[in-house]
Amino acid sequence: MKKTILALSMCTIFLATKAQTNLLVDGGFESFQPGPGNFTTITGGKVNGLSGKWQMVFGKGGCPGGCGQGSATIVTTEKKMGNNAIEIKVDTQVSRNDIKIYQSIAGTQAAGLYEVSFWVKASIASPVSIELLKGTQPHPHNGNVPFAGYFTATTQWQQLKFTTNIADWTDLERTEMRVSIRINTSNA
Repeated sequence: MKKTILALSMCTIFLATKAQTNLLVDGGFESFQPGPGNFTTITGGKVNGLSGKWQMVFGKGGCPGGCGQGSATIVTTEKKMGNNAIEIKVDTQVSRNDIKIYQSIAGTQAAGLYEVSFWVKASIASPVSIELLKGTQPHPHNGNVPFAGYFTATTQWQQLKFTTNIADWTDLERTEMRVSIRINTSNA
């Protein structure tokens, strides 16, 4: 079985029509000490009440030992910007929903056009997606176009970004909306 190692550095979300203030807290993972991340892990249900904290998921599902297995480590050597990056090692992944990192954004955000971006590098070319999800959607929800961008991470650092319009989302849907980065494998 092949193992994929993905490094993420500097994740951002901006309201495209306003001054560029990053809505994500600690988009560069700078508040974490190097080593295994002290991430909050949620394995099901609705996500709320944890705004501004990175949450790492290795889904348990109905698989022996878990459907998503791997590790997440804060590293200082493989980074694009700042002092840190998160390195996510994928050992086992059954579906694209099994391994992801996400953050809920506190408060009701303005309706409009948003740009979401992050820097990524992988040990082998690997699919990766970034999604903007409504605060009313349950944790295991899969993002859909136009609220998701699908990319291929390569062995070189690259900035991946997509722009989406959430003008038709209600105040409730924009409250605790979240950015989700999903690591995919060829069988997921």
